Amino acid sequence: MSKGLILPLLIIGLLLGASVTVFAQDIPLLTDTMKVVDNHGRPGDTVQVGLYFANSMKVGGYSGRVIFNPNVMQIISVTGIPPRGDALEFTSGEVRDDSVLIILAYTFVAGRGIIIGNGVVANIKVRVKPSAPTGSTLLRFEDAAGAVNAWADTTAGFALYYPRLVNGTFTVTGGSGNLAPVIGNIGPQEVREGQTLQFSVSAYDYDGDNLTLTAQNLPPNSTFPTAQGDSTATGLFTFTPNFEQGPDTIFVIFHATDDHNNVTTLTVQIIILDQPNDFLSVDSRQGGVPGALGRDINVDLLNSRNIYGIQFDYYYDHQQIDIVDVVPTDRCLGLGFWYNEPDPGKIIVLIFSPGLDPIPVGDGTIVRFVANVNTTALFGPTAVVLDSAIEVIDSIGTSAQLKTNDGYFTVDRFGDANLDGLISVGDCVRIVSFIIGRYNLNVREFDAADMNRDGRVNVSDLQNSIDWILQIPTRLSPLSPIPLVAVELKRDGNSSGDIISIPLWADIGTEAAALQYQLDYNTERLEPIDVVPGNMVQGLRFDKSTANGKAKGVFYDMSGSTFGPASGELVTFNFRLKTGQFSPSDINLSEFLIVDRASALISSEIKGQLPSGYNLNQNYPNPFNSSTMISFDLPEDGQVDLSVYDLLGRKVITLLNESLAAGNHSVTWDGRSQDGENMATGVFFYRLQAKDYDDTKRMLLVK
Repeated sequence: MSKGLILPLLIIGLLLGASVTVFAQDIPLLTDTMKVVDNHGRPGDTVQVGLYFANSMKVGGYSGRVIFNPNVMQIISVTGIPPRGDALEFTSGEVRDDSVLIILAYTFVAGRGIIIGNGVVANIKVRVKPSAPTGSTLLRFEDAAGAVNAWADTTAGFALYYPRLVNGTFTVTGGSGNLAPVIGNIGPQEVREGQTLQFSVSAYDYDGDNLTLTAQNLPPNSTFPTAQGDSTATGLFTFTPNFEQGPDTIFVIFHATDDHNNVTTLTVQIIILDQPNDFLSVDSRQGGVPGALGRDINVDLLNSRNIYGIQFDYYYDHQQIDIVDVVPTDRCLGLGFWYNEPDPGKIIVLIFSPGLDPIPVGDGTIVRFVANVNTTALFGPTAVVLDSAIEVIDSIGTSAQLKTNDGYFTVDRFGDANLDGLISVGDCVRIVSFIIGRYNLNVREFDAADMNRDGRVNVSDLQNSIDWILQIPTRLSPLSPIPLVAVELKRDGNSSGDIISIPLWADIGTEAAALQYQLDYNTERLEPIDVVPGNMVQGLRFDKSTANGKAKGVFYDMSGSTFGPASGELVTFNFRLKTGQFSPSDINLSEFLIVDRASALISSEIKGQLPSGYNLNQNYPNPFNSSTMISFDLPEDGQVDLSVYDLLGRKVITLLNESLAAGNHSVTWDGRSQDGENMATGVFFYRLQAKDYDDTKRMLLVK
């Protein structure tokens, strides 16, 4: 009989009480533990119940006899899991007498086993029966003739080791208890040395708790920034193994933790493939909305040896994107670079050095293809194909085929702020995070989030996203010539000891759906405590942040409900006075935006502000169709002239020529001349003159 068969037979015999056990030694392990991990589920759920080992010896095999309630659950399978439990080649479970689970695990290789440590080594997959009553039931260890709860070591010795046994509790919930988060399943992944693997990990909490998503066992050259979210959290795992990391198989463990410290884990297997060849590939991480300009679609070269030249054909869909420039990177320094576009959608690239300077060993971008996205481009990935790729592998011109990996450029949807290809609640969360300063949008994300194309991302774009999801029709609404909303900080506030309360009063003269604000405060004198919403916005979702002298907040509702007309306290800002006396100049409401249910901006006025200087703001919206609002700040009373001019410098209309009080002011231009004539599409300039201040800005009227 082979040695590979003797070991498992001895282990099985020991654990299941065969005749060989007459020679066995019973050795108690008072500090080691085998336990069933507590878990819960609802009727109909399929749940993994962990088998936990805290072992001070290397375990070459084990058995368990667990009593369960068959009226509550059905055992489906038992599986050894990494990073320790899969060291045993064979792990199985068998149900006997309806309520007894026999677990058996062993190895065929002498010396192999579960290494010393602690953690879950196997998962018992159970299905909670649909008829299961709510409440708790025990998963209980119980020895019996022919099956014991014990461990074997990694030798062929005749000894059984008895760890401390801890029973587990399984709770059938009726939907009212707090449930653990759920992580979306991710299958085995493969990545080649020098290439980049990316995948998203998403978690959801049924109870609506805040989630934190983290990773464990990250290999070198990988990242997974901690992700947080309300009810949902999504993080991006990125891994670029170098040439020393393969071939290999690794396991990365992701953890989702909720407010109640419930933790769910997901282990993802990653196979690192050896990279025997040089590789030319398209970087598929770039994209842009229709009309976006100057977006790179990079081609990367991975070469494990010096090469003396490359050539390749680059194909793209010219009806989707337009390549406006082809630029070599620093990896081409000292080499000649040529390209030609013989046909629309095809570019031929040639790189080599007459002086025989090589492209050194390395990886990274070799050529940047600069693209403009056509305004008529269809949403989704558009293919970029590499063909006829050749590399020169020595200084005398020996050529070899260069392997290629095609890719794509994504035409992003307007509103897809998180770039997942959908317009969904995730985009709303991303926009809110940007508004309150929790997340910085990159250029691509900003473009996609800017749904109304006004060059800003604010509450109007948030409401646009909500309207899109709820299929609420939007409309183009002209701005009211007079403000329909007025807000004012009650700077005298209320004080109690060193606590200062500053109400933000609002008079909302129309129906509104969402709003945002930013309050700037003096960090040397004021310490923020909290922001309390007023009655008029009760029931709306309120997300806020307070840091670095800025208190930002946004009110909105994912069901499409509205508020107003109403007047009263919108929010109250509570501060602790750190030093000195409170001064009204310690606070300033620097931004306030409010929109209706159709995402149209409602004209608003911030009262009681005393600007620190003159300022002429960019008109909004811009470009505009029917009307636009021009706002400006005056630090003191005085004569003001605000006029509109055409491209030739001719005055079109004088909007203001009068004395105004210090403060914030706004004027609406309806696109008409002084004589009431509708102006045609074109570029216009508006000029503000006040005392020694003189400033001009440009705006675009589109009919």
